Amino acid sequence: MLRNDLTSAYAYWKVYRELYTDEERLAVLNDSAGTLFFLLQSLLLHGVLLQLAVLVDRPATRDKKNLTLRSLPSLVAPELQSRLESLISSACGSCDSVVAWRNRRLAHRDHDVALEAVDLPEVPFTGIDDALESAARVLNCVEAHYNKNASVAYGMVELGGSADSLVYFLRRGLDAEREAVEGP
Repeated sequence: MLRNDLTSAYAYWKVYRELYTDEERLAVLNDSAGTLFFLLQSLLLHGVLLQLAVLVDRPATRDKKNLTLRSLPSLVAPELQSRLESLISSACGSCDSVVAWRNRRLAHRDHDVALEAVDLPEVPFTGIDDALESAARVLNCVEAHYNKNASVAYGMVELGGSADSLVYFLRRGLDAEREAVEGP
């Protein structure tokens, strides 16, 4: 389950970066369906932030257990616990600003944040990359211990029908529309 959560976070982030970090692509998205792609941008960013925050959540909320990275040490072999706790601490630290966003903006509407009395910490692209990599190190530590040094390349997630193909077809449609209006 944690593996799926991390894979989803990587997928959200991959699509986000493919669509929204290139000026030429942004122009195509804005020219074809600007409002739709603005909403998608927000959903993808919120999705990756929420997935990361859930991964580093507390092992329990009130009397309900949560399956998170922080709950793993109690579930693994004793010889793995110390190493795992160190990796989890690093992952949690890399998600501090992500958790602040989840707690004060995405999952709840913090009064002072809503009234702009306080600012939320920035979550730079490199911060999301670091948080994803830190979470992957935790899960790969468990994977390596139980599956003979195996590891998962979470960042190499491949998506069929990627953002590249979407932008290609949008561009072709815009070119065809322009040609129809202006003539060949």
